[in-house]
Amino acid sequence: MNINQRTLLVFDLDGTLLSSEKTIMPKTKAILHELRERGHVIALASGRPPRAVIPYYEELGLDGPIISYNGACITDPKDNEFPTYHYFFKREWILSFLGQIKKDEIINLFAESGTTLYLGHNSDQFDNMFHKEGMLVINGDYEKILNEDVYAFVFQMKNDEALKKLKEINLPDKTLFLRHWYDCDGIAEFGSTEVSKAAGIKRLEEIYKIPHGQTIAFGDAENDVEMLSYVASPFAMKNACSKLKYMVKNITEEDNDHEGIYLTLKRLFSL
Repeated sequence: MNINQRTLLVFDLDGTLLSSEKTIMPKTKAILHELRERGHVIALASGRPPRAVIPYYEELGLDGPIISYNGACITDPKDNEFPTYHYFFKREWILSFLGQIKKDEIINLFAESGTTLYLGHNSDQFDNMFHKEGMLVINGDYEKILNEDVYAFVFQMKNDEALKKLKEINLPDKTLFLRHWYDCDGIAEFGSTEVSKAAGIKRLEEIYKIPHGQTIAFGDAENDVEMLSYVASPFAMKNACSKLKYMVKNITEEDNDHEGIYLTLKRLFSL
């Protein structure tokens, strides 16, 4: 990487750019502002929906792209000419998957289309996870309430043992796989080989004409695996899951609560 060339810097949110209190550390905020002023492209990449990313985007004063829903949606909130991207998990896939699982092994379900949230039932845990503000929320039997394709499908099994049994299920499309949330007992989501944060970054390289060698990304969780496998300069947070730490040789010297990103960028860009 050449620090004097325009660089694409991509940051996961939860556990990476955000502290445990869901705030951006002050020195991290300041150095991202400086790098943006120098002409580098700052992008946020999250499993969150756009509405839950934009407050941090605005706090940082950004004017570039957002990769949301783990790459299923790529937008630029300030550029109507930006070539947006959308990927949806089909309703029929979800119903086929659920048809192979015993109902008493499922605690709850969540799906989102961008305007509507579909829940198996209300729960404090899911309320805190999925940013329901301003959304139409429908609860009930998925065969009756789910009437469209969705950006995201998340489910919670009664425990990790029930989750492990899902390896025996025939997924309804060859591009699908299941991604376990490493810090949440029994929770997993649909993933697709056709969509990821990595695929989103590749699109941004093409849009902004940034050489692959000038890409940097920071992450902490399993939904960052593809992203950190793809970029030229990957960094796992000190607080990252063991899978990322095993995979990536560059580990931040501090965690997300102690300016891990700031210290790394300060060293990389000699600031």
